[in-house]
Amino acid sequence: FFWEALQLLCALRASAAPANGAAFHAYLALTGVAIGAAVSTKWTALATMGVVGLDSLRQLLAAAHAALDSASRPPASPPLPPPEGLLEDLLAGEGEARRGRAEEEGMEAGDAV
Repeated sequence: FFWEALQLLCALRASAAPANGAAFHAYLALTGVAIGAAVSTKWTALATMGVVGLDSLRQLLAAAHAALDSASRPPASPPLPPPEGLLEDLLAGEGEARRGRAEEEGMEAGDAV
């Protein structure tokens, strides 16, 4: 039971460690040692080895899917700068709208805020 629990713990720690880091490789090696010790002690440990193998396969397929997804997506283009004078045109339009509302209400343009 000890070796089975150790291989599951090491496999979980390896999946949580940053990929290709020293901790990842250390936990991966410990997982392999624990799998070997568990199987040599008790043949029912093959089921636990299968669980670790299926989880490794799931991680591999997820990484491949992410790589293919990012490769098929076109690169993001930088945002375009606003056309020259756009801000001034917008502000001028807002001023004209204020003047129009003020004239409709019978006020002078300087009084409308």
